[in-house]
Amino acid sequence: MGYIEGITISTCINIVCVCGLVILTGYTGLFSMGHACFMCLGAYASAILTKYYSVPFLIALLAGGAVAGLLSLVIGVPTLRGKMDCFAIATLGFGEAVRIIMSNISHPYFGGARGMSGIMPYTTLPWAVGLALAAIILTINYARSQHGRIALAIRDHQDASELIGVNVFHEKIKSLMYSAFFCGVGGGMMAHYYTYMVPNVFNATVSNNLLTSVVLGGVSSVTG
Repeated sequence: MGYIEGITISTCINIVCVCGLVILTGYTGLFSMGHACFMCLGAYASAILTKYYSVPFLIALLAGGAVAGLLSLVIGVPTLRGKMDCFAIATLGFGEAVRIIMSNISHPYFGGARGMSGIMPYTTLPWAVGLALAAIILTINYARSQHGRIALAIRDHQDASELIGVNVFHEKIKSLMYSAFFCGVGGGMMAHYYTYMVPNVFNATVSNNLLTSVVLGGVSSVTG
């Protein structure tokens, strides 16, 4: 039963992360090769809040997602005005840069390459399932909203969308921040499940797995 519970929790964590990426890739048409870095940022932010400042688990998760969403502007603002291939390559470099920077921060809060331990095991099965369901519902609602329809229009006919008055750059930024937020929440869930983490866990393989999940499930299919 413990094994099944662990697999279920891991699945729920991935669902939360992929729910964000399906909006960015499936609906807006932007391919990211470095979204694991947002998991890393959310994981460290939420773990620091719960471990050192006794912040409630849910608030810490939301704060970790907010940190990831805000820091996504660092890569989004300079690159989303250009072509999609520029954005994909930039996210790959940004992901590696975040991982290396976190590995070299020697502050006791972060632990550097040795990682961070002593994180409270707050991510239980009810929490994981509840957060995964919430992520699915929010993503479906976003996809069915005006923002989701605009994202699809940008993916299929970007030039036509601009002609009818859509601010393509702003809509792409919204999708990026949405996806980064959910990856940050997923990273926080992971940190509070394993209770120990090192920056090298959030490598390019994790980013590729998230992108593969979106593609295999159907590029614009939340249920997939």
